[in-house]
Amino acid sequence: MKIRNGFVSNSSSSSFCIIGVTGDWASVLADAEGKHYRDPEPIQKVVPGCEHLAKKGKFCPTCGAPSTKTVEVMPENYKQDYFGNGSDCGEVVTFYSNFDYPEYAGVDAEPVLEDFSIKSARKYFQTMIMDKLKIEIPLSSIGFYYGESGNG
Repeated sequence: MKIRNGFVSNSSSSSFCIIGVTGDWASVLADAEGKHYRDPEPIQKVVPGCEHLAKKGKFCPTCGAPSTKTVEVMPENYKQDYFGNGSDCGEVVTFYSNFDYPEYAGVDAEPVLEDFSIKSARKYFQTMIMDKLKIEIPLSSIGFYYGESGNG
C-alpha cells in the first residue's frame, strides 16, 4: 500500500479500507447489485414560481413570473440503495477492482469500527447483507481489507 502525503497528481487510483468480502463473494454481491439496484422515479411537485410567493392568479404581480411551477423531486422517503461509491454511514456496499472484475466488496470500515470490534463488524456486515439482500455469507469469508483500487 502506498503512503501518500499531500496532493498527488497523475493518479487515478484510490485507497480503501473495508469490512467485506473478496473473490467469489465479491462477484456474488456484484450480481446482486444488478438485480436489486433501482433508481426511484422522481415525483412531480408544485412549488412557488418566484421568490415573491404569489398565491393568487396565474402570474406574480411583482415580477410577472408564473405563480407556481412543477419540478421533479425524489420521494421524501427515498433512501440510497445498498450499493454505491462509498458512504459515511457504513451501510452502502462499494466495489473495488483494478479491472472489470470486482476484487473486493464491502462497507467503509471507519464508521463501522467506531462502534464495533473487527469481529463484531464482520457479524454486522453478515447480518446487513442477510437482512437487506437475503444472501448468507459465511462469517469466515468476511474480513477487514485495505488496499488500492484503480490504475495508479
